[in-house]
Amino acid sequence: MRIKLRILSLITLLLVSLTAFGQMEEAKWKYGFVQKEAKVGDVVEIYLEGTPPKGWHIYSSKNECGAGAPAPTLAELVLTKNSSFELIGGLSAIGDHKKYEEDFECEVYLFNDNQVAKFKQKVKVLSPNLEIKGYLNGQMCIDGRCIQFNLPDWTFEGLKITDGGSQIIEPVAKDEDPKEEVVIDTMDSSNTADTAIKEEGPTVVENKTPSYKSDNGEKGTCVPKTFDGQNAKKEKESYWGLFLLALAAGFVALLTPCVFPMIPMTVSFFMKDKKAKGKGIRDGLIFGFS
Repeated sequence: MRIKLRILSLITLLLVSLTAFGQMEEAKWKYGFVQKEAKVGDVVEIYLEGTPPKGWHIYSSKNECGAGAPAPTLAELVLTKNSSFELIGGLSAIGDHKKYEEDFECEVYLFNDNQVAKFKQKVKVLSPNLEIKGYLNGQMCIDGRCIQFNLPDWTFEGLKITDGGSQIIEPVAKDEDPKEEVVIDTMDSSNTADTAIKEEGPTVVENKTPSYKSDNGEKGTCVPKTFDGQNAKKEKESYWGLFLLALAAGFVALLTPCVFPMIPMTVSFFMKDKKAKGKGIRDGLIFGFS
């Protein structure tokens, strides 16, 4: 009983420690637009401000460690691309400083311990329905121990887009699609006789030979043609001809290697009884016609 109680206490202590540790390692972030209003075609700025936990420092968006060398993860704003905006330049840090770090053995840019990390990103507005979503990659460290940012997707809101005049266009909500105006021309009353829909009975199509009318007014009758352009010939074939053709094909089939050797075997089967030849012929005829 005491062993179970000790194990339960250790598990509870471990969970509490992990929870407190996880809460301690979370930086608090603020984000949004620097401007309050803008027009389509303007360049606006996105700001991001992160307050690290006590004793931690956040790395900047640049370093001088060189390609392939160990280096901290640079701060990078990853935005979901769409046609309503265009990135202008990269993420810029405000208030960072350069420092040589023995852990990475190079010059890095970072914010001091407990210093608020400030970043800005320029974007160009391309649509009145501006939609900017994304997240921030980066790293923060304390006493040689580092962790990566684990931030959710952010939606940048609060910027009012104008059409160049005094009208302010609010962003369209997710579940609302912009409505397209359909302009319908009014019908001229003088043409009602031509445009009115007449109710008529079923149309009867007569079985007539197709005809045509040329550009000079001449009329003519369409002549059936074959694929090579020649006049089609109407040939009448009787069923007797088809029957004789099939009968001849059947006799030719008797000469095939699969059928011809069976003829003497079949005849000998029905004529094996020499005393009753009539019965053999009768059975052979019935077999043949069936």
